[in-house]
Amino acid sequence: PHAGLGGQTPSEAWDELVGKVGVEPPPGLRARRLAFGTPMKRKVGREGLQVLGVRYHSDELARWVMHSSDKVVALRWYPDDIGAIEACIAGEWRTVPAVFGMFEGVQAQTWTAAIRRLRTTRQSLRSLGDRVVAQAIRDIEAMNTAASQRVGLLVDDWSEKRLCEEED
Repeated sequence: PHAGLGGQTPSEAWDELVGKVGVEPPPGLRARRLAFGTPMKRKVGREGLQVLGVRYHSDELARWVMHSSDKVVALRWYPDDIGAIEACIAGEWRTVPAVFGMFEGVQAQTWTAAIRRLRTTRQSLRSLGDRVVAQAIRDIEAMNTAASQRVGLLVDDWSEKRLCEEED
């Protein structure tokens, strides 16, 4: 029992309120990316934007680059799904997808582990085919799932500082 809840336990108070007002669904991926994504600025190059070795591009970004003198954009990068980013283009937040669809739903932790695994085989990342990279991602996801089931969830720090360290 909790005095601040009128003598109810937190569980009892939760159950009572859920019965009265229900539960809001969790925010969608885009809302989570905008609210919780790591804020940063990146220069837009010929191939779009790049974060952690993943390239992001869209027709809207390409049009903006052609007509803007400023080539640096603010963006939000969300480590729980690196398949897209949010970029502030002409004052509005726009979703910019990864160039390769295999990144949709992939967590940053999985991607960095896949990169490390591929590098230990001494293969150049530039020479690897999409199939090899996608298989490495699937292998790492399977290992992460098994580990998570054994020990529970871990919260990772994906600050801009850590991103820079990983990219270096």
